[in-house]
Amino acid sequence: MNSESLPPLATALDVTGDVLASITGDRWTLPTPCEEWSVDDLVRHLVTGNDRFTSALGGRADAEPVSPEDDLLHAYRRSAREVLDA
Repeated sequence: MNSESLPPLATALDVTGDVLASITGDRWTLPTPCEEWSVDDLVRHLVTGNDRFTSALGGRADAEPVSPEDDLLHAYRRSAREVLDA
């Protein structure tokens, strides 16, 4: 990844975080266009993907799964920050 790629990636990660920040209460359990996945499932998938990408770039030894107790917005923002740092 070159330095020209970082501003658009940072913007995409930030905008996604802003969308996630608007999710409240039971909206996390709503279905997505992929009927088997809830919003919660999809966000966990995004966090796991970011963690795996960070790991592949050498940013962390290994990606840990997002636990059910995790604050998903916090986990997403952490994973996004780590992708950019890597």
